[in-house]
Amino acid sequence: MFRPIHLLPKPINSDFDKISEYKERWEKGHGEKCYDFVINKIKKGGGEDFLQWDYQQGQDLKHIMKDEWDLKGIKIWQLDIDFPKGDNFEGIDFSFAEFWHSRFKSATFPSTYFEFSKFYNFKFEDCLFSFANFYGVKFEKVKFKNCTFVEHNSFNNCEFIDCEFDNFFTAGNLFIDCLFDVNTQVKNISFKPIHKFKVELENSNLPNIYKGIKNSYLSGQVFDKYREYFFKQKRSETRYLKRGIKKLGSYFLENLTGYGVRPTAVLSFMFLIISFFFLGFLTKYSVSESIIMSIGAFTSSGNILETYPYNYLYVIESFLGIGLFALLITVLANIWFSEK
Repeated sequence: MFRPIHLLPKPINSDFDKISEYKERWEKGHGEKCYDFVINKIKKGGGEDFLQWDYQQGQDLKHIMKDEWDLKGIKIWQLDIDFPKGDNFEGIDFSFAEFWHSRFKSATFPSTYFEFSKFYNFKFEDCLFSFANFYGVKFEKVKFKNCTFVEHNSFNNCEFIDCEFDNFFTAGNLFIDCLFDVNTQVKNISFKPIHKFKVELENSNLPNIYKGIKNSYLSGQVFDKYREYFFKQKRSETRYLKRGIKKLGSYFLENLTGYGVRPTAVLSFMFLIISFFFLGFLTKYSVSESIIMSIGAFTSSGNILETYPYNYLYVIESFLGIGLFALLITVLANIWFSEK
């Protein structure tokens, strides 16, 4: 379950106490010069170990950075960059960093780490993430479009406000203990990577992916989206994980109750029962009489017929009606109490 980011446990290395230090080091003295240098490197596309040589040869970077991957606390502001092919940010630590009003297109983030970072009005387009980890990150007005997540990526206890995931690929669950607000949208999960990788989304992984999205909406109390992805999770479990009698039973629950979250499924089954017995009564009675008899039997509000075998049809439909009305009330109660 999502925990407010300010209540998350501090990192073991106590870096959490140095947020102000990590941010201020880029704003004064050697830091300001190093900041301009690093930003220019990023504007040129970064690259694999793009700071290694300069860190090892120059003294300025060593004054403020622990190593060539240490970009903690840096601020990315109003950058619009189309990145060249390559590992643009391999191994970079963007913990406590802030990303504002920018767009990164075709960037790659292999083994990139984001801890307690912040994103606002940011767009990832055609980006590739591999072994990238986001922990305690706040995203607001952020879009992930045509992005590929391969090989153990995760958003852990992250908060998403007015964000969008559109046409993205993931081979497994991305969202662990996250929160989605009512304006956050998840669209078009792709079964094949947008980038060229010999991997596909296996159907057996769909339940966990939907479960992560479902729990994120539940943490944000977005109950209609929670029910939508609860249904998708259960439906994919039925189709891809269950076998034999359990599979048949789940199909029955899906069509009868929508796994307890779709009252329209019960109403549809009610209409089907009324129509079925209407056809039975129609073999002897007129259309109008058959409609009245079927509805009366289903609602237990009519008089029991004395003519055989229509009296039996009447009684059977009455019992089915009582059972389905009870089921409808149960589903509605389940929905109502789940929001309290």
